[in-house]
Amino acid sequence: MGNKKRKAPKSEEPLSPPKKQGKAAILVLALAVILVAAVGIYYISRPSAGPARTSQASPAEYPRRETRPTLSPAMFTGEVAATYQVAQEIPEVLDQLYCYCKCRENFGHKSLLTCYVDRHAST
Repeated sequence: MGNKKRKAPKSEEPLSPPKKQGKAAILVLALAVILVAAVGIYYISRPSAGPARTSQASPAEYPRRETRPTLSPAMFTGEVAATYQVAQEIPEVLDQLYCYCKCRENFGHKSLLTCYVDRHAST
């Protein structure tokens, strides 16, 4: 029988090692994300270096236009009594507000507070 030449089996190529370039790209991306997050946290947490806010005068520092006292909330019931109570507690604030039902033009009111020195606010 003849001597057949046997071919040597093809040697399998060893598995190629994982690509180092892919791992490096992921590492660079992760570091960039961490850096951006750190810078963001730094800027959010630091004290504001913006212009100093000018202090506004408190309502008590403005001259009152309406000097008459408000009516007692005890004269009323329900929501009307509650509004007269608020007017009694913060007259300096209501004295700075314009009454949008045109009381100033129609009734000569000085401010929203004027509505509460008589029964006008209850109607």
